[in-house]
Amino acid sequence: MQNNSILIVDDEPIVRESIQAWLTDAGYRVSIAESGEKALELIKKQDFSVLVLDIRLPGQTGIDILREVKNQRPWIKSIIITAYPSEQTTSESKQLGAIDYLIKPVVPDELERLIGNTLNTIEKEPTVTTVTQFKPPPVSFGTVIPKKTFFISQEELKSIVEGLIKEIEVVGVKAKKGKYIYGKIDNFSDLVLDYDVTILPPTKYLQPAKEVLFKYKVGKSRVESAIENTPRAIIGIHPYDIKAFELLDDVFMTTIPDINYITRRSNTILIGVDCLHPSPKSFSASMGTQSTDTGFDLFLRK
Repeated sequence: MQNNSILIVDDEPIVRESIQAWLTDAGYRVSIAESGEKALELIKKQDFSVLVLDIRLPGQTGIDILREVKNQRPWIKSIIITAYPSEQTTSESKQLGAIDYLIKPVVPDELERLIGNTLNTIEKEPTVTTVTQFKPPPVSFGTVIPKKTFFISQEELKSIVEGLIKEIEVVGVKAKKGKYIYGKIDNFSDLVLDYDVTILPPTKYLQPAKEVLFKYKVGKSRVESAIENTPRAIIGIHPYDIKAFELLDDVFMTTIPDINYITRRSNTILIGVDCLHPSPKSFSASMGTQSTDTGFDLFLRK
């Protein structure tokens, strides 16, 4: 990563050029782009510390760019600037890892202070050569689309699940010795959707108890990052566990961005299901987590 390197993306020349001049005078290395397409071209060629991004752009929107940056270089810190704030874009930006959201006209001192505070949270580069094996996910799982309700039959659901099994790893709830666990699904018949509670939650697939962070050989200065990017679908998640995923997203994608978590999350489809037979000991109702309208890619209701 280029320390103190900033990319300004805005379709208004006076905005991007004035911010560029201010930040250059403050000692930063600043590049500019007038469109999302131009920004992605620059990001493919070089790395940046911070991305200052307008939401409304010709062609690809700021949200589209955030999504691409999250897939290609999730360690870049993003700051949104816009003259048209909305609750929807604020929420989408946050989910995609933006650290702040400023309203135009941007006060240069405020932006500079925010960038400085952001750069102070970025650890210094290691003194050894690091080879990152990160690859963008083969499909985009984070695309925001309008909510739709539709009916599917048991056979149609079977076809969906079996289609996923052919393409990616599928995890779901399985019966085991009178209990229920999350595990790899090889056949639709293995999947249980009317369970009460599982022994362990599905969050273990995004935040495992242990993981390999890097690999190296003794006597050599080469360090290889070990980042899991296996495409995966988790099927049959109860609302309270979906809420737990949202909390993890807030911590490890926004507050303290973690490249390993972000990579796994970007490669994971979450499919929820209503809890038809809640455990008598469940306290989800008292916690307000017995239902949810957010945090999933698909939700099954009977």
